[in-house]
Amino acid sequence: MILFYVLKIVIGVVNSVYVAGTPQEDINVEFNGYEYRYDFPFAGYMKLGHDYYPGYVQPVSGKSLVLAVSVMGSLAMDLPVLVLLLYGRRALRRIARERSPFLPETAKDIRRIGQILLLIGFLQKGIFQAGVAEIGFHTYYVDNPFFNGSWICVGFLVLLIGNVFETGCELQAEADQTL
Repeated sequence: MILFYVLKIVIGVVNSVYVAGTPQEDINVEFNGYEYRYDFPFAGYMKLGHDYYPGYVQPVSGKSLVLAVSVMGSLAMDLPVLVLLLYGRRALRRIARERSPFLPETAKDIRRIGQILLLIGFLQKGIFQAGVAEIGFHTYYVDNPFFNGSWICVGFLVLLIGNVFETGCELQAEADQTL
């Protein structure tokens, strides 16, 4: 999964560099009345649905719109998930290495994962919308509600699990002192 997100970010950077070096007239962004679409020559395509762009304004240019979606997609959508996966990998490796899940560092990592999930839930869509609107449309746009309830619920659940692990660490330390 980590490799997938790294590859996704690398492809996004390659596509962004390609679009930045391509003349404006060679970039053909299609609009079907509902969404914008652009097919990248290397891998994938860009699709921007109606709830992610201001419907009352036309894009400045196809090039700026494609760059906005590509860059903001990597920064706001892919990079936070990659960081989340790296924290999870670190916690799982520590558990395997120490042969115990109840370590203070593991509880800290789990709580950090919960905090990142909450940040993704509260900020990801709003940051993406605002960035695409500013770069691609030269206007301010954030559709309310710009938060994602699923990420927020999972974030609170992971924070709760982190607190359980913290209590488990205290009980493990107490049991070790008793023996």
